Amino acid sequence: MSIHLIPSSRRRFLAGGVVALSGFAARRSVAQESASDPHLWALLADPHVAPESAFRGKERRIVERAKRLVPNLEAACRGVVALKSRPAGVLVNGDCVEFGTAEEYDLFLKSISGIVRAGVPVRLTPGNHDDRSRLLERASRAPGVEARSEAADRIVSVVPSARANWFLLDSQPGTLERSQIDWLAKALDAHADRPALVMVHHNINPSLEVGKRAKTILRSAAPYHQLSGGLTDTDEFLKVVLGRRHVKAVFTAHKHQLRIHRIDGVYFVFQPAVGFPFAEPDATGWLTLRLLEGGAALEMHAFDSRHAHAGVRLDLPWS
Repeated sequence: MSIHLIPSSRRRFLAGGVVALSGFAARRSVAQESASDPHLWALLADPHVAPESAFRGKERRIVERAKRLVPNLEAACRGVVALKSRPAGVLVNGDCVEFGTAEEYDLFLKSISGIVRAGVPVRLTPGNHDDRSRLLERASRAPGVEARSEAADRIVSVVPSARANWFLLDSQPGTLERSQIDWLAKALDAHADRPALVMVHHNINPSLEVGKRAKTILRSAAPYHQLSGGLTDTDEFLKVVLGRRHVKAVFTAHKHQLRIHRIDGVYFVFQPAVGFPFAEPDATGWLTLRLLEGGAALEMHAFDSRHAHAGVRLDLPWS
């Protein structure tokens, strides 16, 4: 199952088994519906939402950082709504909240409600800071909630679009496990008619042999954190994605660092964090991805417009 926050007028996105959180939905006319761009996607990661009170007594650096969590997410949502074209959807790649409490999930849902009111579907993948059952429990309090499990009680789904299919995975707490990897392989084979884009919270942690084949496309602002601390079953995952020619990109979070490299023709996009960076030279912000015929165009929306990565645009050709 995937967790989807879907405006009530856009229930057509519920194909394939999802959880729809439509309590914040706003009705839109047919003309407004047709105004969305089916090829444009907004990509957010690592908002780590929590009330400031949750960090009381912590060191000053953490307390100051906590003050930006909700404002940063709200700023990202305003940025999405302000785009010239309304995106087909927003994908939030894990660590929606910091401690996994019910209060945090309520705050997270409130913070992103502007996107839903604007008529944009939101889909989530869980990260290591998320509590899967509590997230679903809080979501179920919204009217019109549906929950269907597709793979071993993990939050997974296929999201089709005109020029590529998205495959959203659940790596909480740091592993995919055999059942989900098998599900992914079957899902990829069943949707081989167009390019495949995979989204998972944890970064890959490949063997030295595979890591040597990585070619840097975009360097991070801060020193590279290296391919470590990610999926414990990376090699099994890579056998699936690198072994299928229609897989074109994998989007990961967890590192709080924008960086892109390519292995055997597959792009690995490390998404910037919405909430905070691990190292100050790295920017916070979010991405947009425009799907093209034969590739995609990626743009960084940094909260600090002076940052070197602010406004960076990259063409990602599939060939």
